[in-house]
Amino acid sequence: MSENHRFVVATHSFLLAIETDAQWRLQNLHVLARGHHYGIALPAANGDRFIAKGRGELLTLYQPDGARGGGYLAAGERLLGEEFGEIHQIAQHEGLLFFANTGRNSLVWADADGAVLGRYHFGGKEEDIDHINSVFPLGSGRVACLLHGRGRRPSQIAILQLHGRTQIELLHRGFLRHMGCHNLFVDRQRLVYNASEVGKVVTVDVRSGRIERELRFPGHTKGLSMLDRAFIVGYSDRVERALRTHSRGHLAVIDRRTLETKARIVLNHPALPQPAGNVNEIRCLSHAEYGQHTTDAEALTAALRRLTSYSAAGRLQLLTRAQATRSVAIAKSFWRKRVWGKDGRES
Repeated sequence: MSENHRFVVATHSFLLAIETDAQWRLQNLHVLARGHHYGIALPAANGDRFIAKGRGELLTLYQPDGARGGGYLAAGERLLGEEFGEIHQIAQHEGLLFFANTGRNSLVWADADGAVLGRYHFGGKEEDIDHINSVFPLGSGRVACLLHGRGRRPSQIAILQLHGRTQIELLHRGFLRHMGCHNLFVDRQRLVYNASEVGKVVTVDVRSGRIERELRFPGHTKGLSMLDRAFIVGYSDRVERALRTHSRGHLAVIDRRTLETKARIVLNHPALPQPAGNVNEIRCLSHAEYGQHTTDAEALTAALRRLTSYSAAGRLQLLTRAQATRSVAIAKSFWRKRVWGKDGRES
């Protein structure tokens, strides 16, 4: 297998195909499409095609362009129905597509062609209250979801179990230690998520329940690709939502063994007409991608229950600590705008 790596990256302004060399230096960058993109699903294990979600709840299937090395062609489109709104992450596993249907506060699952089989509205609400933004199938019809919380409470992990193809049951819903989180990966060693509001990537030891590392990056952390020896996270300028189409996007490569940052990849390529925009999603096309699903449902369900369960007193303490951390981050952001300028960038 080549030491070069190929990724597809979804941002607020582009869908990008990139290639890095063995030292993680950017070698090639192709614009596959313009406009806001988010969820990316990999229907094939070898990464030879993928599904990307563009603006307007449009799914596009991409396959390699034989006439252009490293490029991909749109091979089909499907516009999703009115039951969808502001889809964030997408995952494909066991012949099903799972959607973080953020604008409708729900998890939706569909067959491989996109035909909806069922939906689960968190708390019975159909408006964006919990801000579900990430899905991570655990295997055997079990799915973990990350609920952002919209700054009202610490983010949560929910675990649901499919019964057949159309019925679903909520098994557990518990708290993380940060607010405003994105992305979710768990194996028998560690839990990884982005504490986006405070610009951190958090790793938790599954056995002890202790936080191993909180890696801080200059901006908003979002997007996670998990490989054998490294994982890649996105980080972008911390700017107002309306300015995210022109924020500067980067990727950080983190060693899975040492949890040290090995490299940083700048996506703001001279070939682009503007900065890359806020990074939303990252998937690897050249090597095994573990960030989309696993097949260890029972063990990982038990681990996530243990890591996210608190007593009433513990929940209160967690909320107080998370709110204090968020307040400090907001104060720093306000100060940065006062010193650097309105858009949060150094003038």
